[in-house]
Amino acid sequence: MKKIIFASHDAGGGHRAPAEAIHKALNELFPGKYDSVVIDFIDAVGCKNLAENSKKNWDKMLAMPFINKLGIIFLELFPFVIKIYYNIYLKPFFPLLEKFLGENKIDCIFSTHFFNSYALTLMKKKNKVNFPVFQFIAEIYDVSVIWYFGNTFPYIVCSEKAKQLLLKRKTREELIHVFPYPIKPHFTEINRSRNEIKKSIGINNIFPTLLISFGAQGVGNIEKFIDILVNNKLNMNIVVITGKNKKLYKKLVREYRGIRNGFPSIYILGFVSNMNEIIYASDFCFIKPGPATTMECLSLGKPVIFYLSATFSEFTNVHFAVKKKVGFYAMDNEYLFLKYVKKLLDEKYYNSIIKNMQYFSVSNGAYQIAEFLDRYLSNSKDQN
Repeated sequence: MKKIIFASHDAGGGHRAPAEAIHKALNELFPGKYDSVVIDFIDAVGCKNLAENSKKNWDKMLAMPFINKLGIIFLELFPFVIKIYYNIYLKPFFPLLEKFLGENKIDCIFSTHFFNSYALTLMKKKNKVNFPVFQFIAEIYDVSVIWYFGNTFPYIVCSEKAKQLLLKRKTREELIHVFPYPIKPHFTEINRSRNEIKKSIGINNIFPTLLISFGAQGVGNIEKFIDILVNNKLNMNIVVITGKNKKLYKKLVREYRGIRNGFPSIYILGFVSNMNEIIYASDFCFIKPGPATTMECLSLGKPVIFYLSATFSEFTNVHFAVKKKVGFYAMDNEYLFLKYVKKLLDEKYYNSIIKNMQYFSVSNGAYQIAEFLDRYLSNSKDQN
């Protein structure tokens, strides 16, 4: 049985979600053929402090989108800096990774984070990698300098635009493989009715329902967006997912849990395992524009209002949805947000947006990528 490691990093949910989707599809299509696992790679090799600090630093960066974007501009102008940064920041990771590779029999690594991809590129140059490695670029429509590591390993991308950006960076075309974005298998297969799901949350009315989710970390000023809806006394339900942010959950519960029969009615949830059901039960969503959440909402046919993008890559997801006329960009502006909410509460306008959903489809690439991996591993011991 061949060992496949899906090397993720839990700084944000956009790296683990596609890894888990492909991992699940692979095991479903080829039961018993592969010993595959999804891990936070930096943490798993024993570099726990770096893994934890990286997560904390990313949470801080989410709160400073202007600095984030300025940093990318700087790195694009001076791309040699990113290599210096990686060599310094990831220094504790390299020896532990080399030891891990030497002690474990591995047949393939599928990397969904640039830290992992860079470190594996260095290991390849030291002849420590003698098995296929794939670099999955988690951004759908962008390939910034932080994701590019030359022609060492094949790239898996999720749009023709990403492919063209890699080609502009002098990537060999045969190393670029394009697939639809991978969503967890059966994500759109819902076994309960919308009313049943709503009742399980506590909703017992027929008003439209807005889902608010700013990612697994729950980073962002959610309160001001809730408050403007409360102040305007709109006939609607608001379901807030705070993710792993326990502090935010407790704060919102204190402030809003009593408003269950008001205008609007508010329901605060923490980290949930049935996100697909909650999206399905909602009428529209207010989300951070990460690739995974964006594609999950669109795959279930829900219009989206986007919070401020933390990176240029996230903005490309916004641009896609707005161009297709199924999304709106409120940024960090509660008044723009209110404007879009009121528009979507209008039944005639809402139905026109739902019709736009019918003009394009969100394909799930999880099975296609899993089949590609099986063909690759079946036909070659090492094509890198």
